[in-house]
This record gives sequence, structure tokens and C-alpha cells, in this order.
Amino acid sequence: VKLFYFQILPYALHFLIDITALSMTYIVVQPTWIKTFRRLRKWVTYAITGIAMVICGLWTIEHYYLFGSQLGIELYYIPIVLATLFLSTTAGLIVTGISNLILLLVKILVGSFQADYLIEMCLNILFTGLLVYLIRTVVNLRDQVANKQHVLLQNSRDLVIGINREGIIDVCNASMLQFLGVGKADVTQQYFWEVEEKLGAEENQAVEAIFSLLYTEKTAGCRELEIVKGGNSYTFSVNTYHFKDDGFINGRILVLSDLTERKEMERELEKKATEDKLTGLHNRGYFEAKFKEEKLRSERYHHQLSLILIDLDHFKRINDQYGHLAGDAVLRETARFIRSHVRETDCTARYGGEEFVILLPE
Repeated sequence: VKLFYFQILPYALHFLIDITALSMTYIVVQPTWIKTFRRLRKWVTYAITGIAMVICGLWTIEHYYLFGSQLGIELYYIPIVLATLFLSTTAGLIVTGISNLILLLVKILVGSFQADYLIEMCLNILFTGLLVYLIRTVVNLRDQVANKQHVLLQNSRDLVIGINREGIIDVCNASMLQFLGVGKADVTQQYFWEVEEKLGAEENQAVEAIFSLLYTEKTAGCRELEIVKGGNSYTFSVNTYHFKDDGFINGRILVLSDLTERKEMERELEKKATEDKLTGLHNRGYFEAKFKEEKLRSERYHHQLSLILIDLDHFKRINDQYGHLAGDAVLRETARFIRSHVRETDCTARYGGEEFVILLPE
């Protein structure tokens, strides 16, 4: 129908119609073959490239009928780029050959055959083929980098999950899937609120904590988060990264680094640094620091502060007569007795050998 009226339509209107058709072909249909037709992506790409070539062929016929070789704007680069990006180098070269053949036939039908047309076609194929090769080289390099990043992401011990601008989960590595106890198909390419509801966020504190961070964390940063899952407590370092495209936030990735083992080690080291190994009470260093702190607080607020010193008489006789193991047992039993008769706010410590001390605020 458009060919029938092309002689009475202005040149600019023809060009606008064809450019609009090609733009709609790429912008509107392109998300369809990537997301909806994942299994048929190759064949849908063939179809889209064919549609683009038909539009370019129509444009070529109209252009040469109206202006001959003047004002040449070649649109066939669009299907060539589509085929090269989404298919292969071979597909890009085939589309290049077909496009140039269409150009040659149109020139012959509109005018007459000239040897220059063949030379021009060969040069076009040569330079367009070089363009196809460069595009595929860049795509292959990009794919290599993406594959390496994918391997690092999937094998990372960190828990990683991400959403795009529409709220669809497009990143979720194996560690996160294992922590949530779900499969990849249950999470990826789905809206995060649907996944959150499906996993039962109201009953699952871990799911609620992760997904609330995913859509409420506004700025990138690092902080710690405690998550209880299956009766176990986990400590994570939380980092949120925003990805921008043309100034707009295009997606968000949440990274949870497991600090549980490190925190347990820190608590264990702190315990060893402040605890008497034999009795389990605080050691002298911890007591002296605590005493200074409570003394300052007592003086400032005029609160009472009491101190009890305990010394076991004739303890050396126990060691000499029954041995050091028996002496150790006496110290441990004394410590147990002291712990059972003080308040939680009191500080008990082994001050030295057989000496004990109790600090009683208030």
C-alpha cells in the first residue's frame, strides 16, 4: 500500500515512516524475543531481521525512484547490525550480501546496468564485512568479560541478589539461592514482590530482612545485619550498589558478606582476653578496667559502689597435700559458688592465685 502512494508523499515523510518502523521493530519487539521468547530467540531474531530488511528494501526502492543516487541514506545497516549482534558473524555477512544484492537489483531496475555498480557492491560488502567483524570482536570480548564475571559471581561466597529498574530479579547467585532454600527458576526473571510473597516473608525473618533491604536501601554503603534463620544467627556485612544509565538508576544489587565466623572468632578472642581460663571468671585486666569505669560513674552520679575481696586461707596446704589438680578443682568450685550468689550486674573476677574479687554497683 505504501509503494502505491510513494510518488505523492513528501521525501521526509517517507523517511520518517521507515525510520519509525525500524525503531519500533527494535525498541518494541527486541525485549519480546529476549524475555518472552527465550527458547525461540534465534528464530525470532531471524524474523525481526527479515522484517527490517523488507522495510529497508521498500525504502531503497522509493529512494531510487524519487531521487536516483542523490540524497542516499542507507538503512540496511540496521538489519546488518541486528544480525551481527544477536546472531553471529556468518548471519551478519549473509545479511550484508543480501542487502547489497537488493541495492544492485534496484539500481538496475530503476536505471540500467553499469559495471560501476558491481565495483560499488564489492566495496560495500568489503567495508560492511569489516564492520561486522569489528562488531563481533567487541561482542566476543564483552561476552568473555561477562562470562568471567558470571563465574566469579556464581562461585562467590557472598550472597548476591539484584533487581532491574522494573523490579525484576535479574541477578541471584548460588550462595543466595542456597541461603533462601530455593531454585534459580523460582527467583530469577520474576518481580521481587512476587518472589517475596511466594517465599513467605511474613513467616521467614531471613527473607523479610533481605527483600526489605533490596527495595528500601536508598544509598550505597556498608553496615552490619543480624539475620536469624533456622534457629541460627548470622551476621552479614551489607553493601548496596546502584547502577545508572543516562543519569537514571537502572538497577540495584545487594551484596551480603557473611561475617558470622569472623564475629565468632572475635567474640572468642575477646573472651580469652578478658576471661580467666581456669575458673571462667573475668581476669584481673578486665576487672581493673571495669573498676575504673564504675568508680567514675559512682562519683559522677553519687551512686553506691561496693567491693568484696576474697582470699582462700591455707590454699598452699591444699596444693602441697592433695596436688595442683585438687587445688584447681577448689578454685573452680569457689568460682561457681561466687557466680551463683551474685547479680547479673555484678562483676566477678579472679584477681590472682587464690584471690577473688566482686564489684557491686548500686
